[in-house]
Amino acid sequence: KLMEIPNLTWQEILLKAQQSVNNLKEPTIMKQLAHCLKTNVRVCRAIGHPFLTQLVKLFAHMMELYKWYSGLIAQEVSSHGAKATKYSHVRSMRIVKREILRLVQEFVQKSEDPDYVTNMFIPPLLEAILLDYKQSCADARDAQVLSLMAVVVSKLQGKMARDVN
Repeated sequence: KLMEIPNLTWQEILLKAQQSVNNLKEPTIMKQLAHCLKTNVRVCRAIGHPFLTQLVKLFAHMMELYKWYSGLIAQEVSSHGAKATKYSHVRSMRIVKREILRLVQEFVQKSEDPDYVTNMFIPPLLEAILLDYKQSCADARDAQVLSLMAVVVSKLQGKMARDVN
C-alpha cells in the first residue's frame, strides 16, 4: 500500500517508454522519475532491509534507465562539448541517474544480507556505472558514483572481489 502510487507512476512511465523510448526525454517524465526515485530513497531509509522486495521490482529497469540516460548525456557532450552538462534537459537526466545511485547506496547501507546484495545487485550495477564513469568527461561524472562505491566496498568488503576483476 505504501508504495502503490509511486509504483503506479513507475509503471506508467515504463509503458510510455515501451511505446517510444523518446518519451523518456520529456521533462515531465524525467521529473516524475526523479520524484519516484526520491520517494523510494526515503522509504528505503525508513524501513531498511525489508525494502528488498521493492528494490527487486525496480532494479533491472533502474539499470536500463541509467545506461540509457548515460548514452544520451554522452551524445549531448559529444555534440556540444562539456557545456552540454549545463543544459536543463541534461541536468534532468543527471538527476535521474543520481537518484538511482542514491537508492542503491541507501539499500546497500541498510542491507542485512551482503551475500545477496553482492550476487544479485553488484554485477549489473558495476556494469552500468563504472564504464559510464570512465568514459564520461569530467563535467559529466557524478560524485555520487564514488560515494556509492565507497559504501559498497565498505559494506561488502571482500565479497565483491570477483566482480571488480
